[in-house]
Amino acid sequence: MNEKEIIIEEIKSKQITADSFVDVAYILSSKAWIETFKNFKNPGSLSVVSLLNEHMFVVQNPSVLIEKYNNPEIMKETSVDLIRLGHKDMIIMSFELIKNYCKKTKQLNFYELPWFNSARLIRNSFSHNFKLDFSLKGKYPIPNHELQFSDKIIKFDQKMNGKDIDFDIFPIKYCSELVEMMKKSLLDDLA
Repeated sequence: MNEKEIIIEEIKSKQITADSFVDVAYILSSKAWIETFKNFKNPGSLSVVSLLNEHMFVVQNPSVLIEKYNNPEIMKETSVDLIRLGHKDMIIMSFELIKNYCKKTKQLNFYELPWFNSARLIRNSFSHNFKLDFSLKGKYPIPNHELQFSDKIIKFDQKMNGKDIDFDIFPIKYCSELVEMMKKSLLDDLA
């Protein structure tokens, strides 16, 4: 595999992980698991095998989990946190992988790609409490710009400064679409 193909595979794995976090949040919030957990005797364990190791997760008292996730506020907060975590990693790592590839291959046109400023703002927001902050000084000023998604144009201007980037403003599907834009640029626009 060449370097671009390796990066594409890494980005795809981040996409799969982000989708899996959505799946876990769905399973968690469906509460279908609660009936099964009621039958567990203390402690319960789960083995997860990665490429290098086997990881054992132990739940000392399954009834504590049931009690915790029967609270709708905790359920909502945990589900949002899981989804944000997966999509944060996907956006940040995709951006950084492509940026590092461009630096390594001395391709300055990375900063001119149509999605660059929007992706940089979103990446920075996801890295810093999910808030847009246009006050960050750098060599790439924040102009008024917009990015076209499948069903909407998002305009990044001073009115958005300080706003939370939540799933109402930047839905999960736009996270995925942005990463697809990045992958397409890597394949089509960068040497």
